[in-house]
Formats: sequence, structure tokens, C-alpha cells
Amino acid sequence: MKILIVDDCQIIQKLTLTACRKLGFEAAVASSGEDAIEQIRGEYYDIILMDIHMSGMNGIETTVKIRELNPVETGLYIMAFTIDRGVIKTALRSGMNGTITKAPYSSQFMWEMQNLHQAITVQKSTQRVNMNAVERPFAKQRSRLSREPHLMSGRSSNTVGYLAGTTGTL
Repeated sequence: MKILIVDDCQIIQKLTLTACRKLGFEAAVASSGEDAIEQIRGEYYDIILMDIHMSGMNGIETTVKIRELNPVETGLYIMAFTIDRGVIKTALRSGMNGTITKAPYSSQFMWEMQNLHQAITVQKSTQRVNMNAVERPFAKQRSRLSREPHLMSGRSSNTVGYLAGTTGTL
């Protein structure tokens, strides 16, 4: 699990980075919203812990920009990293998935991160199962077409290419 910690406070960055690594996560730090956007353009992250109250581009604005690049459907979790419970509705409306307690060495933070990791792992394995169910019928058709080329007569090359999993003509 790869995590990006977005916070403008160096002490919080270091504490969170250490706590995430102790939990077995790979983690990186961004000191601003602009820095976070640059980092996600070149790197894949499973989770972003987003400080809400940053100077410059705040966490809400940063999340809106990130969601333009990575919609919710991409599987990127952006979590409001805050102790301010008054911003939860605003955070969710901006595209965040939830909140994580901003107390990196607390048992609450550790518990929330472990639960988030489990939830993401289950969701990803479910998506793989669903994709396998979608691919299975096409795999049978591709296999049959490769064994019995006479079945291709009278079909357009685009259909055969689609069923065979290739582009162009066969």
C-alpha cells in the first residue's frame, strides 16, 4: 500500500511518515497542494492523507484538482487528515472518501489506517473477481476461434479482432 502524506507542517509529516512505515506502508510526503498534484502525475498512490488547512492551495482545492485527474472510480482514496470534524461534509463534497484522525502515533490513527488498508484490499480483490467474470466469456470465444478458424467465415474482421483480443485484422 502506497501513501502520500500532504501536510505543510514538517513535524506532522515526520510523525505520520514514521507511523505509516511502522504499519508496513510505503509512504512519501508532499508539503503543499501543488506539490501533491505534481507527485500524483508521476507516481501511483493508493491513499492520500490530505491536510485540510494548508497555506496556498488548501486540502479541499487540492482534492478537487486531483479528482479531475483521478476520479473516484480510479480507486485512489483521498482521506481528510484532520482533527477538525466541522469540515467533514465539505471534505466529502470535494471528492474525499472519508477522514483519518490527525494524531499519527495515537491508537485511533493506527486502527483507522489498518481498517482502511483492509477495506481497500477487499475492494481491489472484489474488482479483480468482477473483471475475471467479465473476461471469462470472451476467453472461451477467443479459445474456440483459435481452435476452429472456419467459424470466422462471414464475420467482419473487427468482430473477430475484438473476440480474439487483438486490434486490426486476423
